[in-house]
Amino acid sequence: MEKSFLLKKQEAKTLKERYPHLTERTLNEVVKVNNQFSVFCPEVYDGRKPEAIFEELGVLGEKDKEKAIIDIFQRHFLRQQKQNLIIYIRCNRMIRIL
Repeated sequence: MEKSFLLKKQEAKTLKERYPHLTERTLNEVVKVNNQFSVFCPEVYDGRKPEAIFEELGVLGEKDKEKAIIDIFQRHFLRQQKQNLIIYIRCNRMIRIL
């Protein structure tokens, strides 16, 4: 399925151009999560890249799409949770070891 030339120009925008209201810290977190998701997809979905996952979501009906999105989110969240170690330090604050 070839993407419309109208969307290609939109994809070329940087995150900062798309979301000028976000802080630099928030943009960095978005990039971090995007990178993590790019690793997650091939590991969980038989080598498929995120683009393939989004294309597949596009062919699903509304109910199936909603279920699939929830499943993807839950799998990604649980994977991230399992990969991060949480330790307690003396002042009773939690920090994550990445």
